Amino acid sequence: MRRIEWRNDGDIYWLEGEGWRAEVIEKVGQKYDPKRRAQTVDYQYQAHFHYGGQVIRAHKSFPSFEMATDWLINFVKILDRPTQLDLVAEWYIETLTRCQTRIVDLDVACERYFALLKLYLRGNMDEFERQLASVPTFEGFNWRYDEGQVATCESVYGQLVIEEINNRSRWRINAQATYRAVIRHHTGAQLQSVKLTSFADAEAWLRGQIDGMRAPDFSDDTYGCLNSPTFVWFQYMFSVFERSLPEDIALIDQLRLGWFQADVCDLLAELTDIAEESWIGYLKNLDPSKWHQIVQNWNPDDGIRPLYWLIRQSECDRGTVMWLYWHTPEEAWRDFTEQYLDNYMYWLFTEIEQRMMLGYYQRQEIAYDPAEDPEVYLMVKRFREGDEAIPPIMMVGT
Repeated sequence: MRRIEWRNDGDIYWLEGEGWRAEVIEKVGQKYDPKRRAQTVDYQYQAHFHYGGQVIRAHKSFPSFEMATDWLINFVKILDRPTQLDLVAEWYIETLTRCQTRIVDLDVACERYFALLKLYLRGNMDEFERQLASVPTFEGFNWRYDEGQVATCESVYGQLVIEEINNRSRWRINAQATYRAVIRHHTGAQLQSVKLTSFADAEAWLRGQIDGMRAPDFSDDTYGCLNSPTFVWFQYMFSVFERSLPEDIALIDQLRLGWFQADVCDLLAELTDIAEESWIGYLKNLDPSKWHQIVQNWNPDDGIRPLYWLIRQSECDRGTVMWLYWHTPEEAWRDFTEQYLDNYMYWLFTEIEQRMMLGYYQRQEIAYDPAEDPEVYLMVKRFREGDEAIPPIMMVGT
């Protein structure tokens, strides 16, 4: 994701958008380091999110600036992102298209890749298959050798490089050379192999990367794995796209591109995960009064996307939302640290807080008071008496 430039005045950093302001305050103090047996400088970061002229979310202390800003930017996403799950893909497509108009000269390979991705996200499979079939095949390599150890070749995906690595050392007299293959784009994007045992293996690796980007399989079951080839190819093409953009694109578009990069696996999974789609379809056909019983008996093995869909429906009862909030797994309630940035349950109940504070849920027919719930009343007491802060509205019964 392109680095977001935060404005600052002394120790206060902020971003502003339509109706909102995200603010980080740097606090410098001292703490005792038992290893050094001395006082050391201690940086802490307070975070405040303003909406409609008032602070609606605050966190007293993050250990790093990056964690504070990531936490705040999530609230911008909640406000900006469509509440209906089936509109999210089109929302991202519109952002990609708008940003693409700002690129003076986008590589044909990158342009073709994102055209295919947009068709897939829209579910236009007939046109996707037609365009996929018309993609030209890779013509092969035309190597140019420099200094005997580096071979280069130009392609629409970037410069292809195979480098011979001499492993000889005084401990390994007869060591054989190994090879590393690299795809280098003029924007700075780069895709690199591990060490390979022969030049032919390096060529085969390059051909595999090009074929994967030339004819992408977005339905690959391993797409969500960070090490899967399909995901790696997306990251390379996305890096080319983002690096080709001018510096002055709108802040909200910069943020949306970062969210798209993080959400693309989930977006594609939503198109291919039949079980979760079936649950969402089932919930759509039920009266909202029946959702409460579904939530109370929810099996985590059925996935989390149906729960995200449910809390994004304004007709969901406040009692149902409150019950779900207080019955999230214990790990979602731990202090926010870097290891929980990808904790989907954490972001689920954070989004519930945001929507409750904005008065999103109008229906109030189901009574629920967390202070009277024998399963969670001790947790409510801890939040009321302790230093940890949650929005007061989350402790008020319905």
